[in-house]
Amino acid sequence: PKPVPGEGQVLVKIFVAAGNQIDLYLYYGIMRSNRWRMYFPFTPGYDFSGVVDALGPGVSKFDIGEEVFGVHWGPSRHDNPKDPNASIAGCFAEYLVVHASMLSIKPRRVPFGYAAALGTAGTAAHQCIHDIGLVGKGSRCLILGGSTMVGLLAIQLAKLAGAWVATTCSTRSHDFVSQFSPDLIIHYDTDKWFLHPEIHGLDFILDMAGVPNTLEKLKEGDNLINVGAAFVSLVNPDIGSNPKAHPPFSYARFYCFQQSTKIQDTMMQLLEEEKLVVPICDHFPFSRRGVIHLFEALQGRQAQGKLLLRLD
Repeated sequence: PKPVPGEGQVLVKIFVAAGNQIDLYLYYGIMRSNRWRMYFPFTPGYDFSGVVDALGPGVSKFDIGEEVFGVHWGPSRHDNPKDPNASIAGCFAEYLVVHASMLSIKPRRVPFGYAAALGTAGTAAHQCIHDIGLVGKGSRCLILGGSTMVGLLAIQLAKLAGAWVATTCSTRSHDFVSQFSPDLIIHYDTDKWFLHPEIHGLDFILDMAGVPNTLEKLKEGDNLINVGAAFVSLVNPDIGSNPKAHPPFSYARFYCFQQSTKIQDTMMQLLEEEKLVVPICDHFPFSRRGVIHLFEALQGRQAQGKLLLRLD
C-alpha cells in the first residue's frame, strides 16, 4: 500500500535514486561489525530526488508537488520499528516517507539525476575539505582515489578554496579526472605517489583508495606532511576513529559522513551556479534486473561518475 506520512514527515514520490559504496557494504554484510541492525524485507538506497506527494501533520515548510532531494540517513538504524522517524535507507522505491528535517528544495533548473547524485558524496566531500581539512588558500592537499565521486567533488571544492591539489587515479581514468583540473595527477598503477617530488608539505590528505599502510607512509616519509596536518579516510576503518591517535597529524581517523541539509543546500547552490560539476556515469531502470545491474556496476568499481536508478 502507498505509505502515509506521520507527524513531521513528508511522503516523497521518488524520481531518481543513486547508488553508493555504502549500499555494497550492506550487501556484503560489512556493516554488521558496526552494529547496523537490519530488518527484513529491506529496501536499500540513501540518495534520492523527487516531488512532495503528501505532508504529515505539523509540516509547513514544503508544498505538494515541490521538487526536493536529500539523504535518508541518520544516527539510528534501518527500519526502526519503535521510531519511524529514526528509520533510514529505503530510497530504491516509488515512495519514501522521510522526516521533513532531511529534505532540501531542488531548484527546478537542476535535473533530478544531478540532485540525487549530490547528497551523500557531496556532503561527505564538503565535510572532509572544510570541517576536517580546514582547506583554504595556499593549502596543499592530496586526494587518494580522485576518480571516485567523493574524490572528484573534493578536488573541485579544494580548488574553489584556493588550494593546491594532487590526486591519484589509474592510467585509464587520467583523462576523466583531468577535466576537474587538479594541479597534479599521479597514476597509482605505474607510479608511487609518496615518491613523487611534488608530494611534500601536505596539509590535508583524503583517502578514498583504502590502500594499507597509507598513514604509515605519510608519517615516515621525508617531509611528506606538515606537523598538524589532517588525514581522513572514508574507506579504511583499520586506522580507527580516534582523531588524535596518529601524531604528528592533528586529526587522523576513519570517518562516516554526518547528514546536513545546510551542506546539501550549499552544494546545490554551487551546482546551480555551475561552480561544481557532478558527473553521471549511467542510469538503470527501476526493475529487478535494473537494480541487479546497478549493484553489479557498483561492484565493478569502474564507473566514472554516479550510478543512478530512474523511477520517473
